[in-house]
Formats: sequence, structure tokens, C-alpha cells
Amino acid sequence: MAAVLAFGLAGIHLKKLGSFTYQEICMARGMKDDLKKLHQTTLLLKDKLLDAAKQQER
Repeated sequence: MAAVLAFGLAGIHLKKLGSFTYQEICMARGMKDDLKKLHQTTLLLKDKLLDAAKQQER
């Protein structure tokens, strides 16, 4: 009886831990995507600023 209870509790805790881990992984992936988009935006802004500076020199 005690073994059944212990396995049941262990199963509950493993399920919660798995869910937490899954959420953390999804959040990390989302942050990675956000950083990639931010990097692309930064490159675009840099190009626009360089182009504007070249046009002012003319």
C-alpha cells in the first residue's frame, strides 16, 4: 500500500516537473525568436541610418 502511494506521489511530481520544464523550454524558444527579430530590426535600422548619412553627404 505504501509503495502504491509513493509511486502515485512520484508520478504527480514528475508530471508537474515535466510541465514546468516544457513551459521553460517554450519560453526560451520564444525569447530566441524575439532576439532574432530584434537583431534583424537592428540591422535594418543600421542600414537605413547609414544610407541617410550617405545621402546627407551629397
